[in-house]
Amino acid sequence: MEKIGFNVSYTSHNESTSTATITANLVNLDYIVKDKMPASEKDFYRKNNFLFNYLAKRNYEIVGVGNAKFYGLNNAVSTEKVSSKTIDGKTIADIIYERTFISPFYKNYSYTKGAQEILDALEYLKGVANYSKNTFVLSHIVCPHAPFYFKSNGVPYKNPMEIWKDNNYYLGQYIFITSQIVEIVDSIITNDPECVIIVQSDHSARADSYENLNKFELKDKKSIFNAVYFKGEKIDIEGLSGVNTLRCLLNELFNDDFEMLEVPIDNSKLGKE
Repeated sequence: MEKIGFNVSYTSHNESTSTATITANLVNLDYIVKDKMPASEKDFYRKNNFLFNYLAKRNYEIVGVGNAKFYGLNNAVSTEKVSSKTIDGKTIADIIYERTFISPFYKNYSYTKGAQEILDALEYLKGVANYSKNTFVLSHIVCPHAPFYFKSNGVPYKNPMEIWKDNNYYLGQYIFITSQIVEIVDSIITNDPECVIIVQSDHSARADSYENLNKFELKDKKSIFNAVYFKGEKIDIEGLSGVNTLRCLLNELFNDDFEMLEVPIDNSKLGKE
């Protein structure tokens, strides 16, 4: 990525290991959400955020790809009909099928569907350079996050894996998604060298079960991948958190004066999201 003009930080870290916390703070450019806050409150701040309003005032169109509904956006890739869901995201069909003898097969279908949604989002992003100027594309792809759908060559498992005892499952999916990201950003830059691209993770490998929470050191879980392409120019993002990276870029893009914020250290309580 550095060879094609990206600025890469090797020491960036965020304030938490919780996606719900980190993403709400990221789109608000501030550390307003804490881990212990109710999920509904985090959800409100995420969907009613500073960044979208800031960009809208500057006549930007905001497009969501992947897990866009997490931010209150429609998924530009989705072709599904809107359906009623419970508070935990289940559709009426989910509830009905879970109570029948085909429940195990339905779960496997849901996993397959999850893998396809990732592939659809990746394919969509390879053509995203066709957008006009003043378009902000927010893509949240839950990969290489568990479950591990893909081997390193992109071939999907028959049944997705959620095994943390063997690092190869995470590593294989990580290798696959990395190759896809490189292909996507290369395509975008080739078509629009004056673009701005941010490639970030919200946290690092974390493990998602209580027995595996100590598999990785906390400092490693809070470390993030952080790379920025800024019109082919050099820009110093070394050590910046996700929030401060956005503040830095908005200063550069719009001649604004956002100050860099101290990254809180009190959001490190781990647990299920």
